[in-house]
Amino acid sequence: MKSPTSCRPTQCPYCKTLNYAVEYRGVKTMEEKGIEQLEEQRVIEAQIRMRRQELQDDAERMKNKQAAPLSDVVASAQVDSCSTDGASTVAASSPRGNDALSSEVQRSELILRNSEVFQQRRGNNFDVDLEEVMLMEAIWLSVQVRQNKTKNRSSIVNLVSFERMLAMSQYCAFSDGC
Repeated sequence: MKSPTSCRPTQCPYCKTLNYAVEYRGVKTMEEKGIEQLEEQRVIEAQIRMRRQELQDDAERMKNKQAAPLSDVVASAQVDSCSTDGASTVAASSPRGNDALSSEVQRSELILRNSEVFQQRRGNNFDVDLEEVMLMEAIWLSVQVRQNKTKNRSSIVNLVSFERMLAMSQYCAFSDGC
């Protein structure tokens, strides 16, 4: 190890300890490169396994969350029978409960499909660099911000033009000249 030649002691960029020095051992051998690649591959495989497990856990949580409200909706949607003085009366569920049930089922199917698609995409692109992902996200957000700004501007322009038309119609109504 060589000591730094500068007058000031060098600090480690991570832990800020003094007298930081870098040791260069020469070019890596093919064996060292192979071992390093195997370690990187193991890390990537472990990350993929962890992500799949997270997705499965999320899917189970979503099922559990949806199962609780669905059981309430199903219970209210079922036909209840009550007996009063030997006569049996039937209370039917409201159509609104059936709509809620079908919308919940559709929502859960959509979530499952989206998670499967995300898994496939992530499995195909596991070697994407974090910086690339962050850059794509920043671009996407800037596009959304621009779209929102143009929507807001167009809605303001529409509001102003509507107010002008309203003022003109009121003017014409009072002046009887339009």
